[in-house]
Amino acid sequence: MNAPVHQRLFDRLVAKTVTDEHGCWLWQGSLHTSTKYPAGHHGLTMLNNKSISTHRAMWIAVHGSILDGMHVCHSCDVPRCINPD
Repeated sequence: MNAPVHQRLFDRLVAKTVTDEHGCWLWQGSLHTSTKYPAGHHGLTMLNNKSISTHRAMWIAVHGSILDGMHVCHSCDVPRCINPD
């Protein structure tokens, strides 16, 4: 992994994770409770005074902005995972 584009955001996200035996970085902070996401499955954080899913925030921290129409997906299919790889 290259050096994060937004180091402070990266550090803030990593501080609330634990790594499991499969290499997933499991989010331990707040979780979505809206009907868009099944309750308790996706992490939630704040970025620029807006709520954002933690896997999307990690993408931004490591790679920069998310282009319009781009989907940030979990290659491991673990909703709470924020591993940027």
